[in-house]
Amino acid sequence: LQVKYRRAPPIPESSSMDLALSVLDPLFFDLAFEKLNFTSLPLAEDRSHVVRLFISIFTIVFVGGALLYFTCSGLSWFLIFDKSYLKHPKILPNQVQREILTTILSMPFMTILTVPIFIAELRGYSKLTDTWGSWSQEALTILKFLVFTDFCIYWIHRWLHHPWVYPTLHKTHHLWKVCTPWASHAFHPVDGFLQVWLLSTSERDSFLLSCLLTIEYRVYHTIFLSSSSP
Repeated sequence: LQVKYRRAPPIPESSSMDLALSVLDPLFFDLAFEKLNFTSLPLAEDRSHVVRLFISIFTIVFVGGALLYFTCSGLSWFLIFDKSYLKHPKILPNQVQREILTTILSMPFMTILTVPIFIAELRGYSKLTDTWGSWSQEALTILKFLVFTDFCIYWIHRWLHHPWVYPTLHKTHHLWKVCTPWASHAFHPVDGFLQVWLLSTSERDSFLLSCLLTIEYRVYHTIFLSSSSP
């Protein structure tokens, strides 16, 4: 029996997840849903089904995020981080293990909160394009992205320190008085999502690759900040 796959009608915009699914659907997800679909939903045949999209995007974001975290934080740990900070009196017992555990436990929930944004992009609620504009246009877009996200992250961070919010959402991240690279993603899930949401929705009228590069820069920047000093 040959399975015929269906996807939603093409849309003029593009998205990072559309690019990922165009590669991973034929390589992995088509066969996985054909073999492992235990529901009556047409997940194997309909690539645009919202349940299939949710599972596929969750897998991509969670696995990709974990690989990015362990790779970049690991490189920073071995190549940049000054391990003399581990002797600092404010370092907690088993802090590195606790930072990694906090991240691993938070990432699935951060991913669940983020997946609807990518589904919205796939449904056409995005102005990312796969067409290069010009060097000046892309440079201006990247500059606007950095200024806008810096401005918003500052005020989000201020809000997270409000006495009504801090104990519930932000205190987890400040358990680490002396950060290591492994603390870069050790957030409460909602705290982490607020910044992921900002990065995922702030690009407009931008070449897809420019968007991906600026988001990757923000990830590396966050890890580097956790690697530098107490």
